[in-house]
Amino acid sequence: MIDCAFDHSSAVGLPESTCRKLARGMAAVKFNVDLLGSAYDQDRLRIATWIVESDGKLRLSRQFQIINVNTGKTLARGFFNFVCTNLDNGRPTRLPPLFLERYIVASEPL
Repeated sequence: MIDCAFDHSSAVGLPESTCRKLARGMAAVKFNVDLLGSAYDQDRLRIATWIVESDGKLRLSRQFQIINVNTGKTLARGFFNFVCTNLDNGRPTRLPPLFLERYIVASEPL
């Protein structure tokens, strides 16, 4: 799920290189994952993530869903809370303007 979050960040214009230049990153501080089914080696899976909450200051939340493409069944749902951190010292810090611009709330939590 975290790899998916990194891919999403890159897709909205916040690749790791940009985060390093800004010395800002998002650290997961709390998460909940509901495992609803099993996957096997031959299964094709689709994972998605989207932003569901942001306080516009320090925190944002992402929702995740993993679907078995062959059956259409949801195998897992996740909800992660993140806090913006200063990559130089590890302390929480305000979301930079670029993060606020790019991390748009896509929907309410499901």
